[in-house]
Amino acid sequence: MTDLKRIHSHFIKSGLIKNKIASSHVLAFSAKSPPNGDINYANLVFTHIENPTLCNWNTIIRGFLESSTLKYVIHIFIEMLNNSQVQPHMLN
Repeated sequence: MTDLKRIHSHFIKSGLIKNKIASSHVLAFSAKSPPNGDINYANLVFTHIENPTLCNWNTIIRGFLESSTLKYVIHIFIEMLNNSQVQPHMLN
């Protein structure tokens, strides 16, 4: 996580964090289960992504699911439904 935070800091300073791919990678690596990730840091990263993609929403939801904080999973899913242009894909 220390190296990821350094990379994230560099992305912020250079403006690269506005790149959807760069921000998605920082989110994905930080949302991994401990000890490799930090869901609180992932949530911080997620809240700073402008117009999160469906992939970003899935990543943060999966991160909270793997961290066993189910109340946040439901909260974020409802936030996606109510406050985002992104909608979940329904399987037939």
